[in-house]
Amino acid sequence: MDPLSGAASVIAVIHLTGSIVQICGKYLNNVKNATQDILRFQEKITALALVLRSLDELIRGSDGNKLTATQDLVDNIVKCSSALTNLKDKINPETTQRRMRKWGLQALKWPLARSEVDFAIMELEWYKTTFALSLQVDQTECLPGTRVDLLREIEEWAKSPHGKCIFWLNGMAGTGKSTISQTVASRLKEQQLLGASFFFRRGEEDRGTAKKLFPTLTEQLVISIPQMLPRVQKAIDDDPNISEKVLREQFEKLLLNPLFGVGQREETARRVIVIDALDECGLEDDIGTILRLLPQVQKSTSVQLRFLLTSRPELTIRLGFEGIADAHQDLVLHEIEMPVIEHDISLYFEDQFQRLKQRRSFPSDWPGDAATKGLVDRAVPLFIAAATLCRFIDDAKWNPQKRLEAILTDQSTYVSKMDSTYIPVLKQLLTGQNETESRTLLEEFKEIVGVIIILAIPLSINSLSHLIDR
Repeated sequence: MDPLSGAASVIAVIHLTGSIVQICGKYLNNVKNATQDILRFQEKITALALVLRSLDELIRGSDGNKLTATQDLVDNIVKCSSALTNLKDKINPETTQRRMRKWGLQALKWPLARSEVDFAIMELEWYKTTFALSLQVDQTECLPGTRVDLLREIEEWAKSPHGKCIFWLNGMAGTGKSTISQTVASRLKEQQLLGASFFFRRGEEDRGTAKKLFPTLTEQLVISIPQMLPRVQKAIDDDPNISEKVLREQFEKLLLNPLFGVGQREETARRVIVIDALDECGLEDDIGTILRLLPQVQKSTSVQLRFLLTSRPELTIRLGFEGIADAHQDLVLHEIEMPVIEHDISLYFEDQFQRLKQRRSFPSDWPGDAATKGLVDRAVPLFIAAATLCRFIDDAKWNPQKRLEAILTDQSTYVSKMDSTYIPVLKQLLTGQNETESRTLLEEFKEIVGVIIILAIPLSINSLSHLIDR
């Protein structure tokens, strides 16, 4: 996406959200019989505006070129603008009052029925989620030529009429689960098979617990399967606070019952829901509940709903899957044959070095096969280790050749792959420092990282700064 045109498009949409929020404020001051609907609508517009502002900052910032921007993103910005314009026209007080005067009425009236508000909220949530995914510049997709067999296996499962309800992709930290789930979601979307996606992230208000899981999935799913909408609307009409209820009630009323309400078709509809990092869901009891609930969708005869779940192999999750053995298949990332992992990590290094050489005008044969192999040996089987080494080498403030040499010539013995990746990187922070400066850096590191390690729930940078008074 061209940064200037992209920023201009996003700013225009932000201005639209601002106008709609102001209009809602006018209705709140003058209309008493639809306060709850107006507030829900206004809150969703405000939430969308916050994501759009973050998108604008990203486009204008140094990471703008990393934006997962494609024609899809451009198209969605245009569609979002059109949807907001239509909503603004519908609720414009001047338009509404003209209609009221035509019927001999003077008082201002909120023009949207609850069902219209519900549909608008679902549409706005879909745009918010779509734009939020674009903000994850660190969540790259698999490089062409990597994870070939694994991605093929997942795609075959997604398309097979006889596949299990759940595909559990599990692996230890750093094995690339989120990158794979991002890739699968993108491919399924292109093939119109993606029903919805949810990416847990520990410590985040909306993504660190399961309380928003089923409402979010439903809001996305009704865009893909609009026949679910009448029952979803009824569930919300019957209980406007349904999204605050326990997980089982949310699941049954927002997802399962609406799914059963979809009429029979000549060909069964198939959709896949991607749920990433289930282990980062805050409460262990919620994880068990989710795993017990999901297989119930198999009772639907008109829509075949599948779930791709990724997680670390935590005990709670392993026990949960043991209870639904007939409903899932699994694949363990850290048990994939080592030559396959080495091949994929080698391709990753080659791709990253090619990008670096283009930016820095390095010789075409740099860094050479031997250096690349040395890095691969240090990184396998952890893709996060390869990514960390590349970021370290490509730091704009340092000489990449010297940093590469520092890694390859380090002869220290380490007790783990994690140590062999991070300790050489950390040692470089002390290069060129005198004894006093080195001591100060080490104390600061211990103070900051020590607090991070013992925190039960991650803190934002600002909160962490206040906690340690820095």
